[in-house]
Amino acid sequence: MKKAIRPNVGHAILFGVNKLDNDHYSTSSPKSYSAELDVADYALISKLSGLNVTTFFGASGTRINFLNTLKKTSKSLKAGDFLLLTFSGFGGVITNFGNPDSEPLSPTWCFYNAQVLISEVHQVLSEFEAGVNIFVIADASSTMTGLRFQSFQEIQFNDNQRSLQVGLAETVYLQNKDFYDGIYLGSKQNPPIKANVLWISACQINQVAFETIYNGYLTASIKHVWNGAAFKGDYKKFFQEIILSMPAYQSPAIIEIGNANYNFSSKRPFIV
Repeated sequence: MKKAIRPNVGHAILFGVNKLDNDHYSTSSPKSYSAELDVADYALISKLSGLNVTTFFGASGTRINFLNTLKKTSKSLKAGDFLLLTFSGFGGVITNFGNPDSEPLSPTWCFYNAQVLISEVHQVLSEFEAGVNIFVIADASSTMTGLRFQSFQEIQFNDNQRSLQVGLAETVYLQNKDFYDGIYLGSKQNPPIKANVLWISACQINQVAFETIYNGYLTASIKHVWNGAAFKGDYKKFFQEIILSMPAYQSPAIIEIGNANYNFSSKRPFIV
């Protein structure tokens, strides 16, 4: 008797954090208008695309929930399966003291009770097996490739930007220095990613991500181009139209990671 062939499956893990925990960050931490609204929109896109959806809002959008959920999912997905991973909220940085060979700052995502280094995200993605397709959307002021100190210092901040200001980012790091130094040392060696990963960040390394009261700029553009599933092109066309729909002062950063021979850009967005 032939063994039944398991059909490919699709999952969505969606995080949005409007407000940061004062105990870890500061009473002066910024508040987002719409990071959690982004999650509701990605949940709708996911359900219409036939994906199984897990959402985390506000105080449930914790560092441990993110890492544990992603690690658990990495054990269940097989080659041909699809994962949509989104984070909407504030981007931050930690200082890499005592490591002259690295960038002086490491970019982070600011979850409710603590930051996750982008290098940690990379590390968890490396646990997925070859052939899994992962689409990462980061509607925050951080990128996969790193953040240069000079660029970060020159950024002008205001109330509708998704980034910790320079002084606050430094304060949060110094208040939790041992915690973040330990994380950095444990994640600085990035193992290779075997899965096929397409990663879109809201802005370039010398820019910040903006939002309105309804959505982050990147999410609003994704919704506009996707157009209730009316969009029928591939990821390459999808990204081209997203870039054209966004202002010059916020240009998305797009990177493809993993199997260089796999043409992820030729697939339709959000489809298993």
